[in-house]
Order: sequence, then C-alpha cells, then structure tokens
Amino acid sequence: MEKVISVIKKSEERNDFQFWQSKSYHERIDAIETLRSQYFQMKENVQQGLQRVYTVVNRRTNSSK
Repeated sequence: MEKVISVIKKSEERNDFQFWQSKSYHERIDAIETLRSQYFQMKENVQQGLQRVYTVVNRRTNSSK
C-alpha cells in the first residue's frame, strides 16, 4: 500500500459534511462498513459483533382499554 500525504491550507480544506451529504444513503453506509472492516483487520484482539446480548420481548396487548 502506498502511503500518501497531502498538505493543504486551512482555507482550501473541503467541507466533509457537504461531501457526505452529497452521497446517497447507501454510499454512506458502504463507507462506514469499509471503515469498520478495516478497523477489525488492524486490531488483533477485537471481537466482531454486538458487545451486549439483546432479547426481543413481545408484549401482550391489553384489549380491555
């Protein structure tokens, strides 16, 4: 992998918020997934998945209201 460094003036800095707002919902989610995958590849002892276990509970509806 070639490492690239760019030096720019603060006044020439592009607005990241506007950049990401111009992308579709799917493009933003894909970018997040790419970053997440890269993070897990860099870290050795990181376990993928949820940190907690969640249980879905179905509530009974009260029909006497």
